[in-house]
Amino acid sequence: MQNPFRHFFQGLCFSSFLLFTVISGYAQHRRYQDHHVNIHDKHESEHHIEFFVNFYEHAGDVLELDYEYIFGEMDRRLGLALTVDWNRGEELWLFSLPLYVHPYRGLKFFAGPGWVLQKGGEAESPQNVALRYGTAYDFHYSRVTVTPTCNFVILDNQITTELGIAIGFIY
Repeated sequence: MQNPFRHFFQGLCFSSFLLFTVISGYAQHRRYQDHHVNIHDKHESEHHIEFFVNFYEHAGDVLELDYEYIFGEMDRRLGLALTVDWNRGEELWLFSLPLYVHPYRGLKFFAGPGWVLQKGGEAESPQNVALRYGTAYDFHYSRVTVTPTCNFVILDNQITTELGIAIGFIY
């Protein structure tokens, strides 16, 4: 039997996630005069690192580290990332190489292949190939980013949804 507080905690986390997104969006809108500026152009940065925590199903079970290199030659609209997801509940690791597209301000879309390593017996071995895609919006506070994120992972004909917050740094 599931813990009844687990659903309450998930609802509370998801509600906080939505409230934070709305408040941050309003604050950022009021703060910046140039609404058409890509934030990576503003800082002339090419590197972005983030740490993501899932607040949806199995809250806190999925942790992610994401490094993105933003191409300066392409008006800083494209990036390539290396992402490492750790699903503590299922004891599996997902390594992916998504391509990021930054069409407007902090909005970003991403998709890319992934490889799953799952603990099986004594050693970890490659099990499956996955597809990871999603969308996010970077709210920038100087060089710090707070990013509400929605990830989808297709693995073994099943789609896993991850909703959460990523805290990052542009350098």
